[in-house]
Amino acid sequence: YLYIFEDDDYERFYPLTVNRAVYQLRLGIDLLYEKWSGLASRHELRLLIRGHLAGLTAQRTGVACNSFSGVSDGGAMFVNGRYLADRELIDKLSSMDRSCLLLDDGALVAAMVEPRTDEAANLEKLKYWGYGHFKEIIKSLPKGEISTRKVRHIWDFIELNPEQITKDFERVQNP
Repeated sequence: YLYIFEDDDYERFYPLTVNRAVYQLRLGIDLLYEKWSGLASRHELRLLIRGHLAGLTAQRTGVACNSFSGVSDGGAMFVNGRYLADRELIDKLSSMDRSCLLLDDGALVAAMVEPRTDEAANLEKLKYWGYGHFKEIIKSLPKGEISTRKVRHIWDFIELNPEQITKDFERVQNP
């Protein structure tokens, strides 16, 4: 599974994130989560979002929200939806042979949770999404550093948009 998750910094993007996650905002041609989904198309996509938005988000996207069923048996890859889709990051996570966290200057970018681990079993027991609960479950995993791009503030969508439109156009022209 590929989970795109919402961290606690969604409030920096108000009012745009009152009724959606940051990863549901458009940057370039696609929504942020669509960019990740395209890079990791061989993984089943799931979204993690504030509980009161889960039903609406599932209806809008057609993607299961806040469901951890199957993580214990299949493992999962988690990616912070504020980070820009990156082939290198997906490849790095896909090639890891054990559970781990990837941090960018202390912020959680991604996590790989292997099947049949305590972390996978504990995640599968979660009945709702809570970023704090998630971090508590995975905090003991080995940590690695990675440097990658993210949106930090609402104005980043304006600043990064021309570059992302160009990249997306090139991707669409040369699939």
